[in-house]
Amino acid sequence: MIIAQIVYSAKLMSPVQYSAVVAAIILATLVAPFLLRWTMNHVTRNQKDRSKVRPMSHD
Repeated sequence: MIIAQIVYSAKLMSPVQYSAVVAAIILATLVAPFLLRWTMNHVTRNQKDRSKVRPMSHD
């Protein structure tokens, strides 16, 4: 958003292009949490969580 404002104020972007960029940023900001929740709800519960660090074996 800041970069779009700088580019627009430098007259390198038309008002229509600036409006499209702002609309895309707002849309992405509003939609992203819902998509994340939907994605997390569809992860199978039996699947192992591979993101956690595995403890070292004490051999």
